[in-house]
Amino acid sequence: MTQNELKSRFERYALVGTLVFALLVLYWLVQMAISVYYVITGDVPPAEAKQSLFNLIYSFAFSALVVAIMVMVIQLLQSIRKESTPFTMANVRRLRVIGWMLVAFEVLQHVTMRLFWAVASGRVEEGEKVVYYFNSTAGMVMIVGFAVLAISVVFQYGVELQQLSDETL
Repeated sequence: MTQNELKSRFERYALVGTLVFALLVLYWLVQMAISVYYVITGDVPPAEAKQSLFNLIYSFAFSALVVAIMVMVIQLLQSIRKESTPFTMANVRRLRVIGWMLVAFEVLQHVTMRLFWAVASGRVEEGEKVVYYFNSTAGMVMIVGFAVLAISVVFQYGVELQQLSDETL
């Protein structure tokens, strides 16, 4: 495969990836608008108003983090599409930021749920006993974050190889 064919393939994949992530960002923004609309206009009993407000704040915070991650991925894909190589230090930095943001997402979610699990979670009443539950990603987002950090190390090695290759030519 020639370098032009490889560059063309990178450009196609990056363009499709950018469109997909742009649609995901739009989806998240629509979901947030729906959440705001429900809390503002919904008939929320006074006892659940505090929980709804906390859920809204929680959703905003984590949605902002998710949108920031998606924007970083779009920037990464655009950079790959425009550059002659994906192996640039700017892309290494973007991958590191994405990786640490994913790790932070998981840690913040876990801490938030542990601290506020009774307020932030849904509630199921079983007889006289109230059982609280919450959703968890069970560490999967953190694992993905560490995988992205590992990929950033591979990209950094690719940058070094690219520079060595450019110097020998």
